[in-house]
Amino acid sequence: NISGICENLGLIEKHDSLSAEEQSSPANIFQMFALYEHQIAVLDRKSFGKIGADGKHFLRLSIAAEQSVLEEGILRLKNAGEDTNGLDRFLQKRPDLTSA
Repeated sequence: NISGICENLGLIEKHDSLSAEEQSSPANIFQMFALYEHQIAVLDRKSFGKIGADGKHFLRLSIAAEQSVLEEGILRLKNAGEDTNGLDRFLQKRPDLTSA
């Protein structure tokens, strides 16, 4: 549950101020931010179903990797969760919404 991260980054408020095209969920926005800006791939709750998870902010990290890779992934998630300025820059450019 990344509710604390969402709160720390102001992500709920930032999500609510986005246009309908830019909105998905706070967890999905953090998922894309972590991928594009911190090179860590996680999946939000919608990837595994929504039953019983309304209003909650979950991410999943695969543990099918070596210990050192997992430790690096956790460090990157921690850094992403503290990167308010990076999130603001990401929300301005939104590379996840541009088509190739």
